[in-house]
Order: sequence, then structure tokens, then C-alpha cells
Amino acid sequence: MPSDSNATRSDVLILFGETNQQVKSGLRHALRQQGYTKIKDVLNESDLRGGFFGELPDIAIIDYSLPGDIAGAVRELRHGRVGINPYVPMILTSWTAEADIIRKLLNSGADEILLKPLAPNALFERINSLVTRRKPYLTAGDYVGPDRRGGRADPNAPDVNLIHPPNTLKAKIEGCPLSREELLGQIQAAQVGMAEQRISRDVARIANLSKAIQEALEQGRRDQKLFSELDQLVFLGRDLKAQLSDTQFAQVLPVLDSLQKTATELRDGLPNLEAKKVQLLPPLSDAISAVIGSPEARRHIAEIVQMMKQAKPAR
Repeated sequence: MPSDSNATRSDVLILFGETNQQVKSGLRHALRQQGYTKIKDVLNESDLRGGFFGELPDIAIIDYSLPGDIAGAVRELRHGRVGINPYVPMILTSWTAEADIIRKLLNSGADEILLKPLAPNALFERINSLVTRRKPYLTAGDYVGPDRRGGRADPNAPDVNLIHPPNTLKAKIEGCPLSREELLGQIQAAQVGMAEQRISRDVARIANLSKAIQEALEQGRRDQKLFSELDQLVFLGRDLKAQLSDTQFAQVLPVLDSLQKTATELRDGLPNLEAKKVQLLPPLSDAISAVIGSPEARRHIAEIVQMMKQAKPAR
């Protein structure tokens, strides 16, 4: 860890949930020995959701097998639908290594996944990584969370900047805690950046998918991949409409309606693929890019989206 002391670690508030009482006692003892004395127990999903309000936690270390939908609560947090700080560092632990479970935990937006049984040192290493080398965040589809691609550029949006989220754990460990006002300011800036990132990726993905679907027509391809591409186009049209509906860029909504309708009809009509409808996709995509493709437009939309979110009470 960076040069810290038990004094700075004692300021860190940990949400801690574990089903096995022996493991729970052992890890709590080990955390206290490291100077982490502010530990708040979490017994179930309801406790976890409630822990994101009030005195804001700096990290959560939670057993996936606690009662309730733990992964769902984390996903809701990352989307800003629960709690105050969507960027609380999260370590989820699991007694099972089943692929479906691990995928679910990763897709929740948790920062780290740890399999049990685990040694305290393994936990401390992960805490250290969240202080010294926490992954930047991205949003794609229904996912909000750390970028796990290992630094590879996004082929759908190569120029999109990743977001380095607020990290109160790091701030406290390094002896420079954030005031509540500073934290809220950093959260707002990160949320605007995430919204801008999402819009950029959606616009770029629509353009790429429109091109791919046109190539499928030319190649006579009528496979599951084409179905998936059309389905993604339907989703992206819906996603952009939701973001633009209350902004000054609402004039693009009819274009998005046409895109979504065309993609839906093409998808539902497979294996037939109507050439006239496919040829509509590129000009529709170009029209969308012309209206909201500039950095200034995306930034403006992102700021409006964030203002609308702030006006809605968190659950």
C-alpha cells in the first residue's frame, strides 16, 4: 500500500457481509489488525442497499450468498438507482466458482471477485489494488463498471475516454479525505462523463452495425450473428431515445423511431432480408451522427441527463 498508517485506515468505513461465522470472525479480526476498525455488518440485500446511504462507505466486502439479490443490488448501485455514491469500491466473494455465477458477479459492476476459502492476505492485496491501481470505468449496454479489457481500445468507440471514478478509499488511505461536497462534485463530473461515453458508444455502434448489416445483405448472410446485430440495433435506438427524450435534441427522436422500426422489421422478418429496408439504415445512422455526433452535443446531452437523474430520488 502507499505510505499510510493505522490512523488513516481507521477512518475507512467498510461494509462487510459474510455468511460463514468462522470466516467472518477471522476476517474481521484480520481487518482490525490492519487498522480497519470502522466495520459495519451487512446481513442481507436490504442491509447492503441501506448501507449506501447516511455515513457513506469507502469500500464494501460482500459475500454473494447473503440472502437476497446481492449482484442485483450492486448493479443498481452502479447505475445510480440506489445510494448516493455509485462508485463505492466493491469486492464480492463467492464460495462457488461456477461460470454462470462468476459471470453474474462480473456483470454486476463489482471491482473485484474473490473465491473462498481465502487468506486475509489475498483480501488485503485486492484492497491495495483498489487504492493503487483501480481500473477505470466504462458503460456499455446494460453494464456500468470497471474496464476489464486490459487496456484494449473499444473498436466501436476508439476515441471514448474512460472514467476514473471518485475513490474515497484511496483518499482516506493517503490521508487526504474528501469532504462530502468534494465527493458529490466528483460524482457529478463522473456521471456526466459516463453519460457522454454512453452516447458516444451508442452513436458509433449504430454506425458500425448499419454497415455490418448492409454487408450481410451483399454477402447473402442470414445467420444468428445477423439476428444479434439487428437486435442490438433495436436496443441502441431505444437506449438513445431514452437519453434524448427531454433534451433540446428531441428532434432526432423521429429518426431513432425509424431506425428502431426498420431494425425490428428486418429482425422479425429473418431469414428474409428486404434490400430496401436495409438501405435505409446508413442514411438514418448518418442523420443521427449529424445531430448528436459532435463532442459539444454529446457533452450537452450528458449534462442534461445527469440533471434529470439528480431530480429523481434514489431508492
